[in-house]
Order: sequence, then structure tokens, then C-alpha cells
Amino acid sequence: MSDNIFDSSAIINCIKAGKADKLLGQYTIELTKFEIGNYIWKRRSGLTEEECLKILRSILVLIESMNLLQVNFEEVMMIALKENITFYDASYLQAAIQYKLKLVTDDLKLYGVACKYVKSLRSLNL
Repeated sequence: MSDNIFDSSAIINCIKAGKADKLLGQYTIELTKFEIGNYIWKRRSGLTEEECLKILRSILVLIESMNLLQVNFEEVMMIALKENITFYDASYLQAAIQYKLKLVTDDLKLYGVACKYVKSLRSLNL
């Protein structure tokens, strides 16, 4: 398997599609934990507090099986400004560039921008 960096959208979709094994040993950034937490929080309607925590814990265990990379914040800002994408999205792209990884994202705007810099994939193509 080649080395990929996954953004939170791709991680969530891999889990939902039963492809969590594609994440093992791959790469992401620390921001992913916050984005996953926010994703669960936004979908909390109908879930108990314990159910939300159980989902969060199980996904965090999976993320801990991945390699967490550091980003260069100044380079992230330069990409965000140049490409008019969020700082969050630019952080995944910057890490992909710096560490020479393929970027797996299901964010269509990020995918379109990332294709100019690195090989980019959607999770459904894994």
C-alpha cells in the first residue's frame, strides 16, 4: 500500500464504508481529532452523551493507529491565501506536500486544489 495522508472527510467516509483498514499505518494530522469531534457533535441529535463518547473513543483509537504529522503553519497560511481554501484544508495539503504523500480527501474543493500539487484520491477509489 502506498503512503497516503487522510483528511477527516476521508477518514469518516472510510469508516462508514467499512474500509477502516485502509487507514492503519497511514498518515493524518492532529487537527483531524478536533474535526472528528466536531463531526460527532454536529450529529449528536438522538444520541446520548455516552453514545457520543463511545463513538469518539473508538474513532480516536483508530486515529492513534495512524502516523500523526506536524505541519508548518507559515506554509499552511501561504497555501490558504494563495488557493483561497480554509487554513484547516490547507494544513492537510501542506503536510502532503512536505512529506511527499498522496492526499485522500472527499472535500471536493480541497481535492480540486490539491491535484495541482500532489497526487490526490477520493476515499471511494481506495
